Amino acid sequence: MDKYFDNKLLKQGNEISTNEYLNDKKNIGIYFSKLNCEPCVEFTEKLIKVYNDVKKDDENLFEVVFISFDIMKELFNINYEKMPFLALPYDNYIKNDILKKMFKANAIPKLIILNNKGDVKINDGHSLINNNINNINNIINILK
Repeated sequence: MDKYFDNKLLKQGNEISTNEYLNDKKNIGIYFSKLNCEPCVEFTEKLIKVYNDVKKDDENLFEVVFISFDIMKELFNINYEKMPFLALPYDNYIKNDILKKMFKANAIPKLIILNNKGDVKINDGHSLINNNINNINNIINILK
């Protein structure tokens, strides 16, 4: 996963090794969002619920990496402190821009789900979550 995120990600504000942490995860969501975006705020709440529910079923089935569209680090910090996810460090501008272009993140919120080899498994994770918010078992089955 270094090809997407480099070798360091954030987990609750602490740097962690990307490969060590993501190595055993079956699916990795790349979540593009920002604080001052009402649809993003609403979707983040849904994604947190699904994330926590999936983790209860299988700790390694799903991980999410937040990629910020926030224009200031202070906004990133306020946004990220509410999330249980990993995050690309805000200061990694180059990788942030590469990922936005690579996954055509022109409109947010956007969630791409990769398999454990780094291939795109679900291009529209946003719809997957929204359409199944009350059916966590369907999401789990799709991720398995």
